[in-house]
Amino acid sequence: IMGTERHESRRIDNQLRGRAGRQGDPGSSRFYVSLEDDLMRIFGSERIAKVMETLGMTEDENIEHRWISKAIENAQKKVESHNFDIRKTVLEYDDVMNQQRVTIYAKRREIMDGKDIHEKMLDMVDAVADSISQQFAGDAENVGGLKEKVGQQFGIPIDFADIPQEFKADDIGQKIYDEVIRFYEKKELELGSEIMRQVERYFMLQTLDTLWKDHLLAMDHLREGIGLRGYGQKDPKMEYKKEGFALFGSMIQAYYEDTLEKLFKVQIQKGQEVPQERRRVQPMQLEKRDIVPVQHPEGSHTGSHENPPEPQKVVTQQRQYPKVGRNDDCPCGSGKKYKKCHGS
Repeated sequence: IMGTERHESRRIDNQLRGRAGRQGDPGSSRFYVSLEDDLMRIFGSERIAKVMETLGMTEDENIEHRWISKAIENAQKKVESHNFDIRKTVLEYDDVMNQQRVTIYAKRREIMDGKDIHEKMLDMVDAVADSISQQFAGDAENVGGLKEKVGQQFGIPIDFADIPQEFKADDIGQKIYDEVIRFYEKKELELGSEIMRQVERYFMLQTLDTLWKDHLLAMDHLREGIGLRGYGQKDPKMEYKKEGFALFGSMIQAYYEDTLEKLFKVQIQKGQEVPQERRRVQPMQLEKRDIVPVQHPEGSHTGSHENPPEPQKVVTQQRQYPKVGRNDDCPCGSGKKYKKCHGS
């Protein structure tokens, strides 16, 4: 086998040798390498060129030595190790996204299958109520901000006058949960359970798909600049995992809040069935109308009992002369052709 260069990977060179070997040829392999090849240019070509200049060797002179072959193999090993590290790094970064992807797809599959849709909605209410209670816990003076937050989230007014003065998070969360569920059950009685399950499934899927696409873009932007953390003596992969997990948690929280906001603020009206009126085909009734007689001129008496006038007889004109051709002599005796005389 004759090769014009050595590839970056020993695997490719071995494949080229193996293809000839599978043909039954027990020959040998010989490669011709230039100092301007990519592999030699990256690893040590300048050093070898200086040695050649020192020894006074020309450009077209061959250099054959087992040390050179060994140096080329070492260069190939370095390139293979570098490419392996790149693939390993990509895999480690992708593992973070893969775990999130599995979680989201499992949620989406459960929603599409219709498994415990109402229970998932109740869990969302509990999570959002707990999040709001943590924000306003111990701040009894900011009841107005709490009411505004609940109104923005669920669109219903809640009175917190019966909350103890300690304003604990558990009391606030339980109060929000009870009032929200009471409002939702009333709404479900009006519209029916089947309609509410369809609405819940629709808003869950729509919100999850939208936020997941936005999250993928955010993770791509994070991946592009995370390598700069290495200049701050931090492991970029660990930083990517931490911030990726934080972004995923924010996305899940936004998924709960957006879904509940749409679900509680949507206005659904039952369609009223309009009975189709049957079109009755009434038989056509002809009314007898007065027939006004047509006025005739004076002197003419035409009635309905008189016979219609007889058609006039058509008078046929008879030829004065027999039918004559245009180039024949005129029968009048003038001696001219018919077309020049009476036929003109």
